[in-house]
Amino acid sequence: MAKFFKRGMEVTFTIDDFTLEGRGVGHLRPGDRLSFLDPMGRACDLVLREGDDRVGFTVFVPHVLPGDRVRVRLGKTKKRYGEGDLVEILEKSPDRVDTPCPHAGICNGCPLIALRRDRELALKRSMVRDVLERIGRLEGEGLSLPEIVGQGEWGYRKKVNLRVNPNGFLSYTQSGSMDLFPIEKCPIVRPEIQEKIDLWQDEAERNPRFRTIVRKVRMVVIRWSSSGESLCFLITDPIDEEDREELFNQLAIFHFDVLAQSANPREGDVSTGEEVFFGTQKTSIREDLMGYHFYISPPSFFQINGDIAPGLYDQAILLLTEPEESRVGDKVLDLYCGTGTTSLLLSGKVDQVLGIEILEDAVEDGREACRVNGVENVSFLPGRVEDLLTSPVMVDMAPRKALVDPPRKGLDPRVLEAIGNSIIQNLVYISCNPATLARDIEALSNFGFSLEFIRLYDMFPKTSQVEALTLLVRDSHSESK
Repeated sequence: MAKFFKRGMEVTFTIDDFTLEGRGVGHLRPGDRLSFLDPMGRACDLVLREGDDRVGFTVFVPHVLPGDRVRVRLGKTKKRYGEGDLVEILEKSPDRVDTPCPHAGICNGCPLIALRRDRELALKRSMVRDVLERIGRLEGEGLSLPEIVGQGEWGYRKKVNLRVNPNGFLSYTQSGSMDLFPIEKCPIVRPEIQEKIDLWQDEAERNPRFRTIVRKVRMVVIRWSSSGESLCFLITDPIDEEDREELFNQLAIFHFDVLAQSANPREGDVSTGEEVFFGTQKTSIREDLMGYHFYISPPSFFQINGDIAPGLYDQAILLLTEPEESRVGDKVLDLYCGTGTTSLLLSGKVDQVLGIEILEDAVEDGREACRVNGVENVSFLPGRVEDLLTSPVMVDMAPRKALVDPPRKGLDPRVLEAIGNSIIQNLVYISCNPATLARDIEALSNFGFSLEFIRLYDMFPKTSQVEALTLLVRDSHSESK
């Protein structure tokens, strides 16, 4: 099979599945067509028949939906699968709908943007069930997932990461390449963020000096908060003080409440540099959530969907603190705590919370939130979770409950081992990547943890991402001493 399928060959088939990475999947069946050149350079067409050993070959392709009948040109091929580029949609999926996005088919940020809403939710549920069964080796839980929790599908993002093209326009990266295309409208961002984008594009259109100075910007992070404040964080090439001052002056017309810049000396890198400079007096914006005030500095993480986050956090707190009689004297670890959102939300329900977060700016945001909200039973440690979980502080605290909300890569093996060897009994795991969640659940099962609860939240409508909230409980006979 591998010797037959080659780069440049065209295949006609129906998309029947979707991946968490945002690509359609098709499996060649009898009646599907292959188009290729024979050894003499002649064009050939072949229709697959029952029993052909090429039946079952899998093709991954972007910009398609389950139910689409497509013609695809193969790129990289392996023995049992290949990757391809869409040539033509021959028959549209019955679940396709009109999309308000002018960049659909170019931008791959929202691969489900043209999928009917009810089918989007059902598809995400199916994808999570698949990884729980295949990677997590779960059966009962994976087969009985509750309906996904979802709300509005447009205008939900309170933060967006943008690039700047050579002409100074805010841009996204084109799917399948590093090429940039300027944004007209992005229907999933908050209207307040779209207004800032429009102002930037207008200025780039009319002001040559503006175009020149913003070419030194690699990434533009724009955030809007529920308190009505806005933040703009610029990751730039290395620049001197004079260029930084001019950059801030040029962007002053947009009236961001917080304007900040950080240079990264590594070519092409868009992560925060060693130092953050500010062009405004304010250095953080206020986010209001569930009766608490939180403070977000430029590099800090905070959930981007303000409609879904309260329900997710409310359920997470409930899982750790119910029934009420079980929480007397509770000490809870909050790992990857960010700006301390869940730490503060837990504070009124338990005796002590310790949050661990690698970003020192986020830790300072959490401490400021404690001060402003009058919370005294929460403390924070800056550093890597994998390093601090085995520190003397953990031994002294002896927590039996923990909450983890790791990045997409999931839990470091050292974190899994430390949790497994601790006396932690109840673990709430919030995940933005069901594949690494499933992997970690399987690893923690070796320490006696089992999945007791799972609920899915559509935190990122129109993308292939989904947020999962789980409760893992250790068998008391397996608890480490």
